[in-house]
Amino acid sequence: MRCLFKVLPLAGAAFCMPAPAAGTVNVTFEKPENFQDASRDYPRQTDQSVLDALAAYIKEQAAPLLDDDQTLDITITEINLAGEFRPYTATQQMVRTLTEVTWPQMTLEYTLREGGEAGPVQKVQLADMNYRQRVRAPSDDEPLYYDKKMLDEWIRKTFGRR
Repeated sequence: MRCLFKVLPLAGAAFCMPAPAAGTVNVTFEKPENFQDASRDYPRQTDQSVLDALAAYIKEQAAPLLDDDQTLDITITEINLAGEFRPYTATQQMVRTLTEVTWPQMTLEYTLREGGEAGPVQKVQLADMNYRQRVRAPSDDEPLYYDKKMLDEWIRKTFGRR
């Protein structure tokens, strides 16, 4: 049994609680140089920091929903981040602009393995056409906010505990 140790500062005591189960999540990107838009900056060349951030987020969100003996393999085959680059006239720089028709989109394939046995390959096309309706705190400056929320919703619906 894995344990999480909790220390009670006032009582000076420690006790062991069962740690939540966590499976393994592997994320790969197929031909990322061909992704429609996976860039933080203009021109739209795939940005490794975007891929790293998305992979880390998927692992962080999905792993706790899996059992210890489960492995989730995800291959992302297309990314189109929320918004698009448009010229900002005051500075003549390109900035990412969010509009009703520039919703986040992603295409991926995944397999869930349990105890060494692989399940079928599932192909998924994610899109959040209502992304601008999401309430976002003014202090939240996460650049991939809408893309991560789209992934979070899919992860919870697909792998969430029933």
